[in-house]
Order: sequence, then C-alpha cells, then structure tokens
Amino acid sequence: MKKLSFGETAILTNNEEYTCFANIRFENEDYAFIMSHTEPVRVKIVRQDLVNGELNLTIVKDEEMKKKILKLYKEFFASSVESLAE
Repeated sequence: MKKLSFGETAILTNNEEYTCFANIRFENEDYAFIMSHTEPVRVKIVRQDLVNGELNLTIVKDEEMKKKILKLYKEFFASSVESLAE
C-alpha cells in the first residue's frame, strides 16, 4: 500500500469516507488533508505512516501541531495560486 495522493479516498475506522485534497511534509513526517463526503463537510489533518506495508492514518489532535501544518499548507497554496495567475 502507498500513502494517499490528491483525489484518493480513505475509509476511516468509523467507516466514513474522506478524500485527500493536499499533502504536506513536515519534520520528516507525511501529512494529508482529507475531507468528508457527507454534510456537514469535515476536514481532518492526518499523519500518514506505512506500517508493515499497510497505510496507517492518525488524526492530528494537537492544536499547536495543526496550526503549524495548516500554516505550511497556506503558504504552499498561496505560492501555487500565485504561480498560476495570469
């Protein structure tokens, strides 16, 4: 198994489906932003680990860590949009 890429779907342990819409690497760890398929839409940040060839997603609950990862995502998104603007 491999880590989630943009547009791929993951089913969490509660049987809810989420789609990956962004990936960030921070402090030598891989994180993904995932969005639920149901209303109300929920967004989660998960750490992605491969354990014995299986993908393990751990929801980031630490508020400080979420802020750091979200800041990186904002910077990445802003630079991506800026490079595409005509």
